[in-house]
Amino acid sequence: MNERECQKLVAVLSAAYSSQLAKQTRDQQEEMQGIYCRMLGDVDYVVANAAVERLIATKTWLPSIAEIREACIDISTGPPRAGLEAW
Repeated sequence: MNERECQKLVAVLSAAYSSQLAKQTRDQQEEMQGIYCRMLGDVDYVVANAAVERLIATKTWLPSIAEIREACIDISTGPPRAGLEAW
């Protein structure tokens, strides 16, 4: 995804979890945006957007980058299967 698309995702997360992020300074918000964009930049925007929407609907707290990436994998490939089922 490109920088603008990533900024949209971070803006959606910020709006959804605004009460948790209310105490952040402007610098902290920009730093968070930069980290999320750097760590999610290789993910397809459509998949990342679907993952963020799923996480907003199911998580009480701001999802970590790892949670977003895990949700992206679940959306792209389906949830992991048990050993015997996969075999």
